[in-house]
Amino acid sequence: MLGYDSPKPRLKGAIELLDERRRALHDEIRAAMNCQELIEFCFDYIEGALPDDEQVGFRQHLSRCPDCVTFFETYRKTPELTREALATKIPSSVRESIRSFLQSRRDR
Repeated sequence: MLGYDSPKPRLKGAIELLDERRRALHDEIRAAMNCQELIEFCFDYIEGALPDDEQVGFRQHLSRCPDCVTFFETYRKTPELTREALATKIPSSVRESIRSFLQSRRDR
């Protein structure tokens, strides 16, 4: 039992510590990148133009979000796949068939 002369428990210090932890958690949550931000930052990340702290957030988000991994891998591969598709030569017989078909539709 506490007497009148006994020191009082430091409840205020415990509350301050909890508030500090709550603020730190809030800052961590705010610093975490969400899916929309990841989508917006893909180009900058690939180009190396994303600041270091945002690169960390980008990688952390990818480590926790399989949907964003799929999106990012598709985004990253798109230019390469597009170049390959454009480099593919259409056989002349197919090109002529398409041309004939389009001319016949136009001449109607």
